[in-house]
Amino acid sequence: MFFGIIGDEKIPDIITSYYNYGGEDVEWVAGFSSGISSVSKNIDNLYLMAEDVGYANCGYVTNVVVDLTNISKLKIEWENTGYISAANESYLNVSTVKNQNHGTYNARLKLTNTFGKQISELDVSSLSGNYYIRVHAVDGYASGNRKSEIKVYSIKGYI
Repeated sequence: MFFGIIGDEKIPDIITSYYNYGGEDVEWVAGFSSGISSVSKNIDNLYLMAEDVGYANCGYVTNVVVDLTNISKLKIEWENTGYISAANESYLNVSTVKNQNHGTYNARLKLTNTFGKQISELDVSSLSGNYYIRVHAVDGYASGNRKSEIKVYSIKGYI
């Protein structure tokens, strides 16, 4: 567990875990998909792959809404090992809508191209109430071979 310090007192920074290396603290289900895409649950990650000659999009989403009232940021540990291309897009979305593409959101983090395993952060401090958390792999419009291939290892909420 991670800790912050107020005065001399240590307090936990993590409010909750939504997904952690195969452990689903909230159930995750396949979400919106189009084009040639697939999702699967591996032992330690959620796997998303979108690959098409035109456009492809796939996602995982929490099966129920989660209360983000006391959450200021979401941290996602993930990697994208798809093709090196600006059309290779990775999204962490927070939305009142469960099954929709990456363009529907109340808060969103977008990374383009490939990236090694890292922790990225999405500010949700302006949100209060119930939302779905979604992750999307998108193979955007571009010429040539493209693929977005994402492994999500953890998603956690912090104060």
